[in-house]
Amino acid sequence: SSGINAEYGDPVVMGNINKPQNMSLIDDITFGVYQDSEVAKVIQQLEHKKHLAIEEERYELAKRLKQAIGDLYSVGEKLGRLEREKKAAVAEEGWRDHLMGDKGCSRNPRRS
Repeated sequence: SSGINAEYGDPVVMGNINKPQNMSLIDDITFGVYQDSEVAKVIQQLEHKKHLAIEEERYELAKRLKQAIGDLYSVGEKLGRLEREKKAAVAEEGWRDHLMGDKGCSRNPRRS
C-alpha cells in the first residue's frame, strides 16, 4: 500500500487532475471569501490587463502583472483575515457588554 487513501473518482483528486494549467487566482472559489474587497478589485483589474498583454504577445508585461497579482493576493488574504478578526473581536466585545455591562442582561447569574 502506498499510504494514499484516495480513490479514482475522489473529487479532490479529480479536481487536481482536471484543474486547468492557466487557472487564475480569482477563479479559486475561496477568492471572494478570504480577500479584502478593495484588493480583490485591483487584482481583477490586473488580471484583465494580464490577459490583454498575453493577447498582444507582451509576455514580459504579463509576467510582471502575474507577479504583482501574486503579491497582492497574499496582502489581500492578510487584510481579509485581519478584517474578520476585527469583526469577531467587536462582536465578542458587544456580547461581553450585553452579559456583564451596567445595562446588560438581567438574567445573567454572574452579574450580581
